[in-house]
Amino acid sequence: MVLRKESEWFYTKEKWDGLDELLGHCGSTPELNWVAEKQRIEQLGWWSEVAEKVGLPSWGRPYHFHPVGLVGLFKNTKQYPEILVDRVKVSLEFLDLYDGSMIEESDYIAAAAELGCEVEAIKAVAITETGSSGSYFSKSGDDQVVAILYERHYFHRLTGGRFDASQSDLSDRSSGGYGSYSAQYEKLVRAYKLSPDAALKSTSWGRFQIMGSNHERAGYRTVEDFVRDHSRSEKNHLKGFVSFIKSDPSLSSAIVKKDWLKFALRYNGLEQQGYDIKMRDNYNALKQK
Repeated sequence: MVLRKESEWFYTKEKWDGLDELLGHCGSTPELNWVAEKQRIEQLGWWSEVAEKVGLPSWGRPYHFHPVGLVGLFKNTKQYPEILVDRVKVSLEFLDLYDGSMIEESDYIAAAAELGCEVEAIKAVAITETGSSGSYFSKSGDDQVVAILYERHYFHRLTGGRFDASQSDLSDRSSGGYGSYSAQYEKLVRAYKLSPDAALKSTSWGRFQIMGSNHERAGYRTVEDFVRDHSRSEKNHLKGFVSFIKSDPSLSSAIVKKDWLKFALRYNGLEQQGYDIKMRDNYNALKQK
């Protein structure tokens, strides 16, 4: 920041004496701290003595470079999380940095009230989807990023299968071929280079693993907004989940009635692979605590 102000080096005794009354200083009751401060300022006042000799303006109002502005240049200005992909640091420009906020018990209570279901029912879904891995993760040296699962059959459908032959691990008619948990972002980054919109929509996101293709049902106009919100705060995962459930009467009814088979078939699809049993067991375990 650049300021233009009268320098302390430009000392005028009359100006500083004009503050005496304001600071409670007079001859009969001297304010010793103020006297000492004026003496300090006077000692700094070399301006009038040298201005004419070195070409400084006689009125003593130079420009100052304020250190606040300079300090800002050295701050961490990272906008996006960074991870290693094939030993290369990649900036994930479709994500925001995680702010560290987590879903609290009061958030679950409010969500359950909005859905008319039990808190344990919502938690059972969360535990089933990401219980062992969590909502965010990071490998050594990486920033924390939102938990994801890349679905190649979604990418196949959304791109018309045009990458099936050249990128079979990214695009295929069938589901599966997931690979390790830590490999998901590598796949997403590669798919994003081929088709950004399709890649984000072909990935499930966050605590409740809602597909990006369902962003509107989760309350977001664009998949980009959905992804950024989920990357920023775990609280947004619950917000999106509530909107998603409310958008589907079958899901709304199933979570209230704890009809886990009906819920899993709607939430996870026909190939739900025993999610109904896992949700039931997780719910029962929570109720026993």
